[in-house]
Formats: sequence, structure tokens, C-alpha cells
Amino acid sequence: MELPEDVISEIFSRLPAKSIFKFKSCCKSISNFTNNACFALKQAQNMMLKGNSSLVIQGRTFLRRKTAYELPGNETSSSGIPTKFLQFLDKRKISIVASSNGLLLCLITRPKLVLVLFICNPATQSCSTIATPACLFPTVEFAFVWNHSTEEFQLIYFDQNPRQGASSREFVCKVYMPKEGEWKERGSLSLNEDRSKIYGSHVFYNGNIYFASCFDNSSYTRRYHFMSSYNFETGVTRRVHYPEQVVEIGYNRPNADWHYWIDIFNWGKAGTSNDDESICVVSLVHLSAFTIWVLTDLESSSWSKFLSISFQEMGLEEDAPVVYDFKIMNGDSLVFISWSTKNVYVYDLLGAKGKRLEKIGQLEADQYVSIIRLEKIGQLEADQYVSIIPYSSTLRSCGAGAKRFRYEIEK
Repeated sequence: MELPEDVISEIFSRLPAKSIFKFKSCCKSISNFTNNACFALKQAQNMMLKGNSSLVIQGRTFLRRKTAYELPGNETSSSGIPTKFLQFLDKRKISIVASSNGLLLCLITRPKLVLVLFICNPATQSCSTIATPACLFPTVEFAFVWNHSTEEFQLIYFDQNPRQGASSREFVCKVYMPKEGEWKERGSLSLNEDRSKIYGSHVFYNGNIYFASCFDNSSYTRRYHFMSSYNFETGVTRRVHYPEQVVEIGYNRPNADWHYWIDIFNWGKAGTSNDDESICVVSLVHLSAFTIWVLTDLESSSWSKFLSISFQEMGLEEDAPVVYDFKIMNGDSLVFISWSTKNVYVYDLLGAKGKRLEKIGQLEADQYVSIIRLEKIGQLEADQYVSIIPYSSTLRSCGAGAKRFRYEIEK
């Protein structure tokens, strides 16, 4: 029995783009799907509900070698980024600086620090160059935002206000939108205190962008941690206070034996209702126990303690593990690296996957990494500084004027 085309379209819109392309040669209607803007939009939206399905590990050295890994628990083994595409980037020393819903923001560093930015979709082999902002440094961190009302991407970064010098408390918001084709200033984020900085992850929630922030007192003996927010429509900046227990962690800064991390992430499993979405702040104190707080009321800076758990309580059998990095992935999984064994673990925070703690890989010695999302990731090369970029295989468009590209890799 032959299925109606709308039924076939609905079924295939739930598959990763990489899987869809495998069927192109089998059926003409499927081949037509990949060129249909409405189908591409629906497929990308379905993939967004599922969350990131794989990741890319990228070296921070000059070579910036990249390796792709599927995440455990995926319904398909064809959701990852094409290996040949990563080889193509490696051969040309192109780095990935951000990702969003199947699109990658890539950076080419040419002689004399001439920087070139472009957006690409590895699955569709399409790309679009974008204007490079003035006075851009290779180390600038971009926020890759998806505008659900226009179904277009936006690129954002905050630059310390050059008009106020290096000690500026103000960070100018610069935004790039494909239709406008240029970077524009969209107000500024004011932190009010000297020695202020924004760091770590950024979170988009209810039309605002949030940053983990902190400032030191005049004698650098205490560090005050908080969360900064910026609204793109109103230009309003506000401070959101952490729970008192989190704030007190930074007060022990002069103690050389006092090691801690504090960072923020999206909270709530992908595909759930907006009521289940929020922001969480995660602290790792003395590199021995994680504590997670979930924001319950933004106006009053109210938080609810979700979990405080040691490695032993997780079921980790390693003796005195030294954690190098951690992240909350897809709003429901805690991923961390044990520096002592180079093992990478995921802890299911919501208990939906049955087995709570699972080893997901092992790193080689002398690797410095930052996590974005994983499970069984295999082994990395030794002496490699790396970062991890999330990836979802979609048909998402790179915008008007995007061009297809071909890559040839020598065997």
C-alpha cells in the first residue's frame, strides 16, 4: 500500500537530515523534500524538540583537529556531523566557534589576524559568509540565537565599551541578523562595579540573555557571583542574585585550597512545555560535590535547591576524582570529566533514562576540555586542548544568498 505524500513528509520530518539524504536516491518525493522550505523548517523544529543529538570535539591548538561523536540513547546512528566535513575544516584550519540547530558559525584566521566568519550547514553542504565585526579578536565568544518568531538566526557578542577604556563596567551588545547583513549595536550590559566580568555559559530565557557574572572587592579577597540579564527589546539590564549559599562560595577566594566552579545553564528537558523551562546554577565545591539550584521566580531572585550530590552518591567508583569540567546538557543531564582517569561521565538528573550514572568515554593525558554534550565519546589525541560543540542534524537554511559547497578530501 502506498502512503500519501503528506504522511511520508510527516514521518521523514522526524528524522535527522543525514538520514533523509540517504533516502534521496530511493524515492523522488523524498528527494523533493530536501528542497522544500516548509519541510526543512518543520524538520528543523522537530530536531530542536529532541535536543542536540551529537557533538564535535575541537582542539584549541593551531591545528584545531575535530572529531564527531554520537550521543548514546539516540534513535539513529546517522545524526552526527559528516566526518568528511570535519576533515575539510581541519585541512583548511577552520575553527567552529558556535552552533545552533544544525548551523555552525565558523572562523577562518588569515595572516595578520584577518578574520573571516561564515555560517554553514554540514548536512546540506550550504554556507553563507557574514560581515566580520570591526576590532574582532579570535577569542571572542559568540551567542548563537534562534529567533522563533522570524525563524532566523541571530549572532550576538558583548564587547567591553571601547569608549570607556579597559576598566569599563559596560559591555556593548552587538547583533548580526541575516536580513540586515551587518552588525549593529543594540544597547549595553552594565555591571556597575569595577573589576566586573561576564564568563562561562550564556542562557536564553523568556526573551532575555543571561550571563554568569562576578566582581572582586577592592582588595581582591572576595568575589561576588551573580547572574546578569539583558533584554534585546527594551535594552534593560538587571541583576539576578544567586541563592545565599552560592554567593558565600566566592567569599573564600583567598584560601588557596578552596576550589570551586559556578556556572549557569538551561533547565528543563528538550520538547517539554515552557512551564518546565527555567535556568539553573550549578556549583562544584572542593571538586567533590555538585549542587544544583533551579530559578523559580525571576522577579524576586528565588531559587529552589534541586540536588546536592557527591561522586560517591552518584555511584562513581573512582577514588578522589578531580573534575576538570562539567555542563548541563539538553537541560536534563550533568556531564563531567574526571581529570584523574580521563573518563567522561553523564548523570541523568531527571531519572528518565533508567541508569543514572554512565561512563561515556575516556580522554588521553594532558587534555584540557570544556564540555557541551556527550556520552560514549571514545578517546581523544594526547596533548590536545579541546572544546566541545553541540550538533543537531537539520535542514536549517543558512539564510538568503546561501551557496552550496563541495569538499574533496585526499585519501
